[in-house]
Amino acid sequence: MKLFLSIIIVLMTIPVLLPYLRQGYFPTHDGEWAVVRLADMYRTVRDLQIPARYSGYLNAGYGYPLFNFAYPFPYYMGLIPLLFNIGFVIALGSVVSATVIIFLLTVRKLLLVSFSAR
Repeated sequence: MKLFLSIIIVLMTIPVLLPYLRQGYFPTHDGEWAVVRLADMYRTVRDLQIPARYSGYLNAGYGYPLFNFAYPFPYYMGLIPLLFNIGFVIALGSVVSATVIIFLLTVRKLLLVSFSAR
């Protein structure tokens, strides 16, 4: 049963991750803004503003308290690939891919607990 669930999870993961593995950026309704937010998080942390709250370069140079309103955790995770000089688009795609994999592993664990309880 565990092997069967693992195979099903892997087969379900492949079509979900394929758009993220192609050349360029994957199409979303706010994907370009996610890259802008990640770049601004990088700039803000590089300027030693930790925790990042205020983006001084957005809003036509007037600044914007972006990370008071936008969830900052994925952008902090996006800083990890940037430590290895990976581009912003690839860093964001790796964060999304890691999120999908962690989600599916969690679902697998919950399903195994659910089926073993019966």
